[in-house]
Amino acid sequence: KDSCITESIWSIMYQQLQSNTTEKKNDIQVSIALSYFHLVLKNYTHLIDIQVYKTKWLNKIKDIMITSSSCSSSVDKLQIKKKIVNIIGLLAVMIDENDIHSSILLFSLDYIYLWSSYDISMVDTIDLGAFKKDIDHGLSLRYATYYTLDIIYNHHILLLNQQPKSLFKMIGTNINDPEQDIQSLYIHLLHKLSLLSYNRGNNQIKCWQYMDVLVPFLFQYIKTLLSQLKHIENKSIKDMLKKVIIMMMDIKRICYTPEYTNLYKRVLKTK
Repeated sequence: KDSCITESIWSIMYQQLQSNTTEKKNDIQVSIALSYFHLVLKNYTHLIDIQVYKTKWLNKIKDIMITSSSCSSSVDKLQIKKKIVNIIGLLAVMIDENDIHSSILLFSLDYIYLWSSYDISMVDTIDLGAFKKDIDHGLSLRYATYYTLDIIYNHHILLLNQQPKSLFKMIGTNINDPEQDIQSLYIHLLHKLSLLSYNRGNNQIKCWQYMDVLVPFLFQYIKTLLSQLKHIENKSIKDMLKKVIIMMMDIKRICYTPEYTNLYKRVLKTK
């Protein structure tokens, strides 16, 4: 019975990829197939361990990643990307470094970095008469990418040594996300990376030496927080300011620049 279930899911995936239906209908089919695969990952793990199924599925996941990124953004495409990201999160827990299929985690990093960023084209503004409300359709995808990155951090930390400049550019972009919760999550991830790098040294965690990429993003983030404090007293903002300014001390060449010194003095005045 279980074998029939998996074979049926594989058949659905294959058929929808070869489909000549409209793009919207095809997106729905892909989304359904990914939902089934997610279900199998969580509840029928022993079937995914069958080599032939695992290879076929993961190759198709790669194909869908490439296809979804090359197409224009839409709500349906966002749902597909979110499901892929959640699947990668599950795989990160299930696959160890010696698994022949662990390469999918490295393959997926580029797409996770890309999909984690704010996309203004995914924001709709609703006119409610007296005021307008923005609906950010991409927010759930950005949350999903963060939590998958956090899982990769916990289970495959050395993967983050790959393409470190892309990693820190992605973090820098996301600490200036319009959503404050997203900002806080990436500051938290950055803080964890800094502590880990400090404790283990550069023998294992080499990515930290590329933190220079973050400098302009961190400066912008600090200035934004200082600007917010002009209008409202907020302890969490002050705490975040101190955390960021202290983290920047790890960038030795930055600590002695006039811009850093000026910002450091302004942060001290917020006590």
